[in-house]
Amino acid sequence: MISPDLLRFIEEVIKTTQVRIPALMRSVEEIKLEWS
Repeated sequence: MISPDLLRFIEEVIKTTQVRIPALMRSVEEIKLEWS
């Protein structure tokens, strides 16, 4: 049984990850352009 607090924590992590991944991908693309 998963506690509600843990579930809430996981939801928060997923939300912040979804926000950060596109920014991270953009950074990777910019770095690739600089090195090419």
